[in-house]
Amino acid sequence: MGSRVPRRIAERTKVPFFYGNGTHHAYSMLVRLMNENGRELVEQALAAPGADAFLDADRIRRRLNDFAQGRSDSPSVELLMRIVNMGLLAEMVTSAP
Repeated sequence: MGSRVPRRIAERTKVPFFYGNGTHHAYSMLVRLMNENGRELVEQALAAPGADAFLDADRIRRRLNDFAQGRSDSPSVELLMRIVNMGLLAEMVTSAP
């Protein structure tokens, strides 16, 4: 990678791209995404094989309600996105083409 970008960029500490002054915009977008289409992504993740053994669906829905009302903090939004992502990946593994 060093031959394509300056060394200071290639070797700097890596962090998610959306941290900084505009973080709240990124988290607001993620909350909107999770609420789209009747929370389709969240419900699909909760319906993934084995999800009910590890996830408290009612609590996840309550947290998403809190986020929709503007009561969110960065770690909570990120954690919920990770949970949704893992559920979607688990579902994809069982329905691979």
